[in-house]
Amino acid sequence: RLGYANYYFNRIELDRVLQGLDAWSDFRHRTGFQLTGEMAAGGHFDCILSGNFASLQTGGKTYLQQFDQDPQDEPPGSGGLLVALNQLRLFLTQRDKAFGSLAYFGTEPLDGSSEQVDVLVSTLGSVECRWYFSVEGRALVGFDTRLSDDADPCEIRFRQLGAFQDVRFPSEIVVRHGDSDFATFRVLAIKDRK
Repeated sequence: RLGYANYYFNRIELDRVLQGLDAWSDFRHRTGFQLTGEMAAGGHFDCILSGNFASLQTGGKTYLQQFDQDPQDEPPGSGGLLVALNQLRLFLTQRDKAFGSLAYFGTEPLDGSSEQVDVLVSTLGSVECRWYFSVEGRALVGFDTRLSDDADPCEIRFRQLGAFQDVRFPSEIVVRHGDSDFATFRVLAIKDRK
């Protein structure tokens, strides 16, 4: 059948790369979670990722993205951090079943460095994500989320995995947008959330 060979080999590569999520523990029995910790610039944060909304409290402000509404740049200037973190929640809890499409893209250098990453590309509505898995270590090292074709992405990089009770999750999350750093989150705790 026309195009079947490409689909077959893409599925093999996709399955191989998705095994890199196993280093983070199995989140597929969860629906959502809550992250708490400290900002590198000072202060605390509390982030809730549920099936209906994502919220972030930090610096005396609360930011909200409801998922029955269009994707927004929340917090402003982040490129859509709350949408991006929800994409991560979906990726961890549902893997390829969460998206309209998820395909293996190939390998490329991460952020122009010598580190090579396998790239998966997902789409869900107008939102596109590029997921980066270390070729050497095979773990998820970051991802970029674009709210629309003409928007700069919210770039998220993971510095290291930490052990949190029964799961492994990044203990440091670096967020960039445009040409500047937006924030660095140091995760101290993670717990289930509906």
